Amino acid sequence: ARGQCAATTRNDIESETSEVTYLLRGSYEWDESMLYASVGTGYRAGEIQDGGKVTNPEESVSYEVGYKLDAGAVRFNAAGFFVDYTDLIRAGFDEDLNQIVTSNVAGAEIKGLEVEMTWLVGDNGVFNFGGGYLDAEYTDYIVDGAGFGTNVPAILDENGEPTGFYSLVGNTMPQSPKFSFN
Repeated sequence: ARGQCAATTRNDIESETSEVTYLLRGSYEWDESMLYASVGTGYRAGEIQDGGKVTNPEESVSYEVGYKLDAGAVRFNAAGFFVDYTDLIRAGFDEDLNQIVTSNVAGAEIKGLEVEMTWLVGDNGVFNFGGGYLDAEYTDYIVDGAGFGTNVPAILDENGEPTGFYSLVGNTMPQSPKFSFN
């Protein structure tokens, strides 16, 4: 209906960020095996949203060590990894604005282990197995509403009174199953 929809905020804003990232890798091969390690950084530019609000860029540092074996009929791979996020960008519903907004989560860590094996059986058979363990949790995440589940302790002031803020520290990140198999 005419007059029912109006823009009340302006989006005239510019934001410029840049970051140099790196990836260092090393490996050692012997016979049918390889051992490798890597460390690298990641970067995701901040987001501009309604009202001219801007998030900080998301940054990460990742570490990985792994082993690979290719012994004819058997191929085996294993890797362990750790990723440390700073200013992780997440979306959530803002009840005051009545819209979805993006903001920065101060910190998160992801660590895990992945294993996969392929075994050629007979002339035409193949057996594949893969499995993983994942521990992905927020290490520093404060919100101003308790509507995030049951494991959300209120932050108390020095007198033991609720501050209106809640800590999601230790909560598992979305789409992060503890175990996976195929």
